Amino acid sequence: MQPDRWDTPVRAPVDSYCWVDPEAKTRPVNTGIVGNAFNAYQWAPDPPWLGTPTGPAFLCHSSGDKQHVRRLYHHLVADGIRCWFDERDLIPGQDWDLEIRRAIKAASFVVACLSRAPITKAGYIHRELRFALDRADEQPHDSIFIIPVRLEECEVPERLTRIHRVDLFAPGGYENLLRALRYRPAQ
Repeated sequence: MQPDRWDTPVRAPVDSYCWVDPEAKTRPVNTGIVGNAFNAYQWAPDPPWLGTPTGPAFLCHSSGDKQHVRRLYHHLVADGIRCWFDERDLIPGQDWDLEIRRAIKAASFVVACLSRAPITKAGYIHRELRFALDRADEQPHDSIFIIPVRLEECEVPERLTRIHRVDLFAPGGYENLLRALRYRPAQ
């Protein structure tokens, strides 16, 4: 099995961003390798379009993609992105449908993880996506709320086709996802 590109260290441009502390007033600038090597970063002031999300990124996914999404969750958290992930955030005994709805309402972003399996069959992911799309209709027109992320080559649900997607399996896909999760429209 070939490893996912976002699962291995990659070279990045000097001005790439990697958060260490999302509450900090400055950000580290990557000077070489993307990864967990803290000494590869220098501190620089934030650009005006870069902000800190007020809520976590909700990871919307099919149970069949749990392994890929778990790995994505760990990478995002290591890069300073707060995430809501059912495996980590649901407590036994909670009404999971209610908690998922609350989490989507509180989220700054919904990362819609897509693959061949869940898109072609019925499942709860379609319900989550419908709820997230309804929530997206309440957002300002120029904001990013839903980020379709293809985990592999697959069709994108029709209601998501107008939203620019990220191909996590393509070169630079993970870095594009990070850019989207850190983007704030000019005010």
